[in-house]
Amino acid sequence: MNKFATKAVRTTGVYQGWVGSPTIYYYLSAGETVVINCHATSTYSAMRPGWREGWVNGFDLDTGHDPNPNVPPCN
Repeated sequence: MNKFATKAVRTTGVYQGWVGSPTIYYYLSAGETVVINCHATSTYSAMRPGWREGWVNGFDLDTGHDPNPNVPPCN
């Protein structure tokens, strides 16, 4: 699978899920590199390199626009 690297534009959480009150695995700092695997509308399956994968709001990432056409949809 191709991966897309981008930056966090503000401090944001990497979440376990996206429905209800999901657990936050960890926080990304503004300017930090983020690896994106796929998208689900305006949320991305993403991670800090070498850390646990989770869900990040697209508004908190420098993706250009949501969804980024270079990032495949999550299946």
